[in-house]
Amino acid sequence: MRKYLGGTLAASLLLSTGLSQASENQISISNTSDPNSNIEILQTSDTVDLDQGAIVAGKEIKQAWEKVDGQATSIGIGPQGDIWVVGTDGYLYKRDTAAKKWNKLTPPSSSIRFKQVTVGKNEIWALTTTSNIYRYGKSGFKLIRGELEDISAGADGSVWGVNSKSETFKWSGTSFVKTTALASRVAALGDGSAIVVGNGNTLYQGSGSKWNSLGISARDLAIGADKTIWYVSTQKVNANGNAIYRLDSISTKQVTKDSVAAATAVAVTPDGKPWAINANGEIYYAR
Repeated sequence: MRKYLGGTLAASLLLSTGLSQASENQISISNTSDPNSNIEILQTSDTVDLDQGAIVAGKEIKQAWEKVDGQATSIGIGPQGDIWVVGTDGYLYKRDTAAKKWNKLTPPSSSIRFKQVTVGKNEIWALTTTSNIYRYGKSGFKLIRGELEDISAGADGSVWGVNSKSETFKWSGTSFVKTTALASRVAALGDGSAIVVGNGNTLYQGSGSKWNSLGISARDLAIGADKTIWYVSTQKVNANGNAIYRLDSISTKQVTKDSVAAATAVAVTPDGKPWAINANGEIYYAR
């Protein structure tokens, strides 16, 4: 894999607390590419918390970021610390931290290329460029029925996905079962629930038919095995991407901003430290 040079700059974040509300026990979560398209009112049997509490602005931190070799489009880190990426060539690579190099994984077919990877409790999940789903474990690759555009595996073994219609699904152990939320991105929280990027790029946390707004805008997010949440904001700050934030508390919505980093995607180690990919595909980790 090739080596590239690049840097990051500081930025600010615009936080949105908007939530589309219909009648009681209804919530609207739409495709984030167009707030007026694919909007669906979802009837729920549970009480939906529409708390619009103010965001508590957290302090800024300046982390020491170190660039590693290679170039990638997607990154996933498992509960045991395994680091996987999808290289710009569409192959899966696993990080050998001791040797400080990437080892390429042979795909199930020479014609298959991947676009996303996530690492679960005992296996990795990957989506191909044609949206097919593969699970990789001790027995090798297995093709899973269905098509997804986004996928996330939690430390507890739960797996969530989003398809091209912005519908969300949860893995039952044998198949993906549709849930009520519409979203563009999803991150498994590690307790059976998930956080999704929904209406107006707003984050919602929940499971099944109950989804609560966090009142925070994001374009990408990741959750560590210790449930530390990092996300990439919606505001582009430079050619490298958008500002990176840590969600310190779901209940108070308090956040802490990294004052030096800009990225397009994040992943989180088991002890809560972020890795990031910027718009040039360069890979960084916080020391």
